[in-house]
Amino acid sequence: MAPVMVALASLGLMIVAACRTSAPQNEHDLVDVRSFAKRGPVAIGAAECKRSQETNAAAHTPQPTECVDADVPTVATASKEARPTVEAPTGAEAMARQRWMARAGDDGTIPPNALMNAKNQADLVPTLSIREGEGSVADAGIWNWEWLGPGNIGGRVRAIAMHPIADFMFAGAVSGGLWRTFNAGRAWEPVDDFLASLAVTAIVIDPTNSSTIYAATGEGIFGGNSPTAFSPPGAGVFISTDFGTNWDQLPSTAPTNPNPTTDPWGYVNRLAHHPTQSGVLFAATRNGGILRSAPNDSSIPPDLSLGLTWTQVLNPGANATDVEIDPSNASRVLVGTLTDVWMSNNNGDAGSWVQQTIGGATNLPSGVNRCEIDFGAPSTAGAPPTIWVSINTNNGEIWNSTDSGVTWNPINTGSQYLCNLQVLCPPPPPPTVPRIRCQGDYDNVIWASPDDPNLVVVGGIDLFRSIDGGATVFTNCATTPPISDWQDYHAGNDTDDDGNIGNSAHADHHFIVEPPNYGPTNRRVYFANDGGVQRALNIYTVTTNTGWTNLANNLGITQFYGGAAAPDGSVILGGSQDNDQSRYRPVDGAQAWLQPSTGDGGFAAVDYNDPTILYGERTSLTIRKSTDSGLNFTPSTSGLADARGNCDCTNRSLFIAPFVMDPTDPTILVAGGRSIWRTTDGASSWNAIRVAALGTCSASGATCGGGDCPPPQTCNFGSVNSRCSAIDISSMNSNRIWVGYSDGRVSRTTTSTSSWTNVQDNGLTPLPGRFVTDIAINPRNASKVFVTLGGYNNNSIWFTNDDGATWQLRQGTGTNTVPQIHVSTIRFHPTIPNWIYVGTDIGVFASDDNGLNWNRTARFRNAQPNAHDGPVNVEISELFWQGDYLVAATFGRGMWRVRPLAAVYVDFRNPGAEDGSLGKPFDTVGEGIGVAGHGTNMFVYPGTYDEPGTTEFFKRGVIRPSAAGSVTIR
Repeated sequence: MAPVMVALASLGLMIVAACRTSAPQNEHDLVDVRSFAKRGPVAIGAAECKRSQETNAAAHTPQPTECVDADVPTVATASKEARPTVEAPTGAEAMARQRWMARAGDDGTIPPNALMNAKNQADLVPTLSIREGEGSVADAGIWNWEWLGPGNIGGRVRAIAMHPIADFMFAGAVSGGLWRTFNAGRAWEPVDDFLASLAVTAIVIDPTNSSTIYAATGEGIFGGNSPTAFSPPGAGVFISTDFGTNWDQLPSTAPTNPNPTTDPWGYVNRLAHHPTQSGVLFAATRNGGILRSAPNDSSIPPDLSLGLTWTQVLNPGANATDVEIDPSNASRVLVGTLTDVWMSNNNGDAGSWVQQTIGGATNLPSGVNRCEIDFGAPSTAGAPPTIWVSINTNNGEIWNSTDSGVTWNPINTGSQYLCNLQVLCPPPPPPTVPRIRCQGDYDNVIWASPDDPNLVVVGGIDLFRSIDGGATVFTNCATTPPISDWQDYHAGNDTDDDGNIGNSAHADHHFIVEPPNYGPTNRRVYFANDGGVQRALNIYTVTTNTGWTNLANNLGITQFYGGAAAPDGSVILGGSQDNDQSRYRPVDGAQAWLQPSTGDGGFAAVDYNDPTILYGERTSLTIRKSTDSGLNFTPSTSGLADARGNCDCTNRSLFIAPFVMDPTDPTILVAGGRSIWRTTDGASSWNAIRVAALGTCSASGATCGGGDCPPPQTCNFGSVNSRCSAIDISSMNSNRIWVGYSDGRVSRTTTSTSSWTNVQDNGLTPLPGRFVTDIAINPRNASKVFVTLGGYNNNSIWFTNDDGATWQLRQGTGTNTVPQIHVSTIRFHPTIPNWIYVGTDIGVFASDDNGLNWNRTARFRNAQPNAHDGPVNVEISELFWQGDYLVAATFGRGMWRVRPLAAVYVDFRNPGAEDGSLGKPFDTVGEGIGVAGHGTNMFVYPGTYDEPGTTEFFKRGVIRPSAAGSVTIR
């Protein structure tokens, strides 16, 4: 075969296809990317510090208290007996409220069906394929995304469905979409990535046609019975008719009402399918009560026509959280709400429902809270299934009925199983006060054995088993201990630091289910919680820390709030919902992230001079520092008055509050609550560089700054929205700091002192007054700044080139526009300032012209059947740099990275390591093309390149010589 000659003049260039020309990139143009391997914050909402409920250890009487817990170190290598007390997991509702506030529009609401509408708009945005010439906008160097994990930690799961085919099951993550496994959880895979943007709350399989599966969306458990759920709504019910491979929204369930408080389909908490009638389902909804579907004409194939007709059959006047059909009598339907239990003995028809929680000798008690229900084994042969109810009253009550609801029996009314009791096993040493935190509205579950009337499992934070029909659930830790310990789930007792997780079950249980072949020879039971899915090998013998298997195997659904990386790639740290700070190292891989503890983590920072020094946070700006690569973290909030533990917490900081590391000095960090705080000694001490207005004590009216009101008074500050939500520091000047607030205020300083200027209302086009999600300062010109705002709007991305004196909307032009979607984060490319990336609720968009035009990122080269944007259709919480890699921390699909290279170098003379950099060039042209995105420049050293096969030039960009001569490829 004759060689192909590509002649490159020493100062000329070869334009490949319809490439764009741009200024040459060489070693003199490159800046130190270490300066940009920092996090820029994105706050996902706003919330008050959640009140907890403590209980006196001796008297077991509730004692209200503010969130003033002093944080304590989490020792990764501590033994079980000697381990320190770790904060119990809390704050899921506070987190949901914060995410809601960030996404609410100018009218304080989220539009109906917002995600589906945004996806339809996104489909019109040009998307470049692997062949040049499709579309008109380059992708700012993005090419293939790489998933980093974690595959061993999981995230919040509210639904499991067991298919009749053995070992085939589904799991529904509340922001990570639908997943399935064909081997009982030994390996998981995602299905239909658009569902990753939706909170999957329930999954049911048609008993008459197991290829048809339904999935409900919208996590409506938060916010109690108030009309607003304080969490982003879902998109109704989806259907798959091919065993869960492809999914479509049922048109009849698409939210359409502009008022989300009255639309029934924004929040669907549970589904139940009739055992013999295909297409007849019951949906327990937040704002629509119980709805029942009716199938169309049976001659119509089971596709999207199925279940088009829905009718409200019960309006319970409260948030409906559970619905079950009697397995022995399909005409009997049971419903649980946040206040009541209802029953129908006539197929759930309207008018046939009878309230059970009315008090009296044979009824369930009245005035209760969340009720979860289940049908179990008959009490005696020939009797109907026993009905079980777990009630969130007195921290957990168990009731049952053995006669189909004619009479109800109080079985257990004093075990407090909805509380965190495990800290009493053994109790911590004085002077520590045992914390008993109860959150039965968030996590309340009951499972009754289908073949043993005496076996019942209940749970909230931890799990408790009864083998005497519910009478004995928990008495003390010596005789009837819990069967799970959330503190023993994580890797904290993993002394060899290999990242293994799974000594027990995770905290916060939402669903329990047995497989179809459950029976005397198979006593496996599966549990869904905030750590994914765990399995008890034998529900009769499983104990606190034996008999458990963690099924997070490749279940990549971790909900990250933010992250940070060492520039050399040696470590990435991320904080996540109820899984704290988790560490990734390439040497460990995606399936072996280290998780020292559970609980809510926040943003992160990595010392770019010493990657063994890591910074994380717990809720409400509780900054923590590790000096041993993330094995141990200690509180670092001295002087940081807005941090939880240093104040009475009321309105002092967001639930997940921003902090950033100075890009020129890693000992300097800036954090934001109501005031703006700075440390210059590696978080040993903090000082306010912008002091917020004072508040007043709740009862006396005295002036206060936070923690100086006499208990039980709190310090109130008026608007809850005036808290810092975003920070960025210029890489050119440490004193140049920009901050944004949850009420839309944007401010800057050039002195890092008390001299601040508000800039949000400047110019002819002031910024909309919405939640500020992120700020990015141009790495080459500090007067050029991007600001992003929350909400499903078309005016969320703003740019100034004059230090905030005027503002320009940079949402895009024509079809090259970021759709009406929530934007959480924005980043400049570290070496090409015109390359911009934004993270939204449906993935990443890129621009190569400073935000004038946007496109979706390039599809995968080896695309899945439903090829997705980069990386997936999921909430992108934060974008940050790891050297020349762009990392996406997602809220529901873990972390991904891509290498949008400005320049790739090729030199056949290189015999050593290769990464395409100037110092480690590739030795073949094909390798260079393989990592280049559209718009990447490639510098080839002159010479002859013997490359097998065909080397094809099909990307936008330029090829330049790196020296005088010509290049021959053969």
